[in-house]
Amino acid sequence: MRQYLNRVHGRAEEQRRPVSELLFEEYCTRAGIHWERLEEERGKTPDYELVVDDRTIIAEVKEITKNKAERESDRLLKERGYGKALGGKPGARVRKKIMDSSPQIKARTTGCHPGFLVLYDDGQIAGHLDRYHIMTAMYGLEVVHVTVPQDPSAKPYVRGSSFGPNKKMTNDANTSISAIGALVVTAPDRVIELHVYHNLFAAVPIEPALLTRRGIQQCRIDLENRRWVELR
Repeated sequence: MRQYLNRVHGRAEEQRRPVSELLFEEYCTRAGIHWERLEEERGKTPDYELVVDDRTIIAEVKEITKNKAERESDRLLKERGYGKALGGKPGARVRKKIMDSSPQIKARTTGCHPGFLVLYDDGQIAGHLDRYHIMTAMYGLEVVHVTVPQDPSAKPYVRGSSFGPNKKMTNDANTSISAIGALVVTAPDRVIELHVYHNLFAAVPIEPALLTRRGIQQCRIDLENRRWVELR
């Protein structure tokens, strides 16, 4: 897998383009999805227009790269054989990409087409695009509700949990993003996969059947139980 990604990185440097765009284009071509790059406007990043079974979908592709702390951990790993502990709020990097891309997607979709935010984690080790990070970015951090009895001799107890703060997908926020896609390069087959997480509050949803016919893994949130449900 590393050799394959190195080749893609080489092409990206030659063409002065993000790795994520090249992987996305290659994936769409392999999956039989018609794609076309839209012209860049006023400094905005390039968007894509996809056509799936005569249905137009506007896609924005963004890349998560290593931040300063992650680069320092990599340096220490090479120097002493182990890195340093990395923390932060779950879903923070995905949350930022949602906020960065939402205006661009909204301007392109104009309430008529589904909007698709596709992410690629070029850091690899950090794992910013696992299911839990995407879930908390979209629907909020998990909050555990603890009851403290008035009787000081009684122990506090957990009475449930729910989604809490930092949610980016609501009835009136980021509804132009119909789904988030995670581009994943699997090992050892060097196969590019696309995992899709539908937005429950999308103004114009992406019909799951369009993607199912192309073997794309899809999920929809179960808000009550705070888990992803596979769509088949």
